[in-house]
Amino acid sequence: MWALPVFLLLLALNQAKVAYDLHYTLNNGIAAVADVLEVEVNERVDIPYGYVSLRVALEDGQEIVQEKMSLPYTLLPSVRYEEQLDVRVFLEADQQIVIQQIASTQWKIAAIQSLILIVGFLMAATGVFAWNRLLKEKGDPATREIALDSN
Repeated sequence: MWALPVFLLLLALNQAKVAYDLHYTLNNGIAAVADVLEVEVNERVDIPYGYVSLRVALEDGQEIVQEKMSLPYTLLPSVRYEEQLDVRVFLEADQQIVIQQIASTQWKIAAIQSLILIVGFLMAATGVFAWNRLLKEKGDPATREIALDSN
């Protein structure tokens, strides 16, 4: 039973790292302009998602291509029909490229998801702890005898 709270905690830590990486690149990256190579939007009702592929030419002549950068579906309309986007680039970061006009919202979404997962972790851990305590004090309910009231 402890696998569920541990899993939720690991997801929360991952989302917190994503939020940090996005925020770090947004604040410390260098400004550049990216050419939009491709925008893929899947508008299925059950699983809407989208990707954007970018090519960034830096001032030092270096070129970076970011293939299929996943974006939250709600932020895709902001970039869907653009040919060029203002981006921030920080090559040493885990998230090397962020789209400037949506990065602030994007890192906040990841941070909120992390907080929600932490709440889920706390709820699941409390439930598992309480269940284990009940089992320790009163034994397994499936093996206890049922006392019938004979009124």
